[in-house]
Amino acid sequence: MSHKHGLGVPTVDDATPGADAAEGTYAMDDRNGRRRPHTGSPGDPAAEPGPERARGRVLWVDPVPADIQAGYDLLASRHLEVRQVARCEEAGPLLADWAPQVLLLEYALPAGSMAYETFVHAVLPTRDPYRAGGPLAANAWGRTEMPLLLVSGGAPARVPGYVNPHLARAAHFLPKPLDAVRCLQLVENLLRPGTPARVLDLTRGQLRLPGAVHALSPQGLEILAVLARAHPQSLPASALARELYRRRGMVIGEGQVRTAIRRLRQRLETDPSQPRLVGNLGQGYFLGWPLCVEGDDQPPD
Repeated sequence: MSHKHGLGVPTVDDATPGADAAEGTYAMDDRNGRRRPHTGSPGDPAAEPGPERARGRVLWVDPVPADIQAGYDLLASRHLEVRQVARCEEAGPLLADWAPQVLLLEYALPAGSMAYETFVHAVLPTRDPYRAGGPLAANAWGRTEMPLLLVSGGAPARVPGYVNPHLARAAHFLPKPLDAVRCLQLVENLLRPGTPARVLDLTRGQLRLPGAVHALSPQGLEILAVLARAHPQSLPASALARELYRRRGMVIGEGQVRTAIRRLRQRLETDPSQPRLVGNLGQGYFLGWPLCVEGDDQPPD
C-alpha cells in the first residue's frame, strides 16, 4: 500500500473503498481514501468507515489545502465525512453523486477556474441535491437549497462590502485565517434537523425559542438585535457599545456589554447539548444561530 499526502494526513490509493483499513491510530474515513485519527473503540458504529455511518457529508472547495487544514481535521475528528476539491469544476459531479449536506466554498478561486458567481448561480441550482427530484429533496430540514458556507481570505475578508452582495445565497461567511472551532459549530448547526424559528420580538420584549419564551430587558434585547443584524460576523464589545448608542442612545461601556452578555448566557444557555446563544472566540461576539428579528424600527445599515 502506498501513501499520498493531501491535507496533511496520509491517503490510501490502492485499498478497497470502504474496507476496514485500520492501521495504528488511523482508520479509513471516506471514499477518496483520506484517513483520520481512529478515536472510537472497535465495533463502535460512529467510528466505523462508510458514508452511511458518518454524521454528515461536507464538501469543501478550496485550492489551498494548508488554509483549511485545521478546520478539515476538526470536522473529520467529529466523524463528519469531509471531501476537499480544488475547483468548482470538480465539485459539480459530487453534488448529485455523493449528495453532500453542507458546502464550504472559497470565494477567491484561482484564475482559469470557474468563477464563484458562475458556480453558485448557474451550476449549483442544477446539481443541488436538495432541489426537487434531487437525492436529498425529502429532508428533515424542509430545505430546497444546499447550505453554503462562504470562506475567503484576502480582499473579500478585509472589505465586507465585496462579499456581502453574495451572502444572500450563503448561510454564513467565514474569514481566513480560518477559526476551526467556529467552522465546526456552524457546520454542526446546519446539520442539525430543522427546528421552529427563533424569534426576537422587540415589540413584546421577548425571545421566543423552541419550547420556551423569555422576557428580556431592553438592554438584552438590543444586544441580541445588534448581533442578529451582524450575523454571521462577530462584533467586539466596543462595536456593540457603539451600536447600542447609535440605535437607542444607550450609554454603555465595554465592561457592561460583557456583563450583560454573561447574564444572558447564564439565563438562556441551560442545555449543554445545544449550541451557545452567543459565542466568543477571542475576535468578538457572534450568535450561535440566526435570529428572526420582529418589530425593529431601525433602518438597515
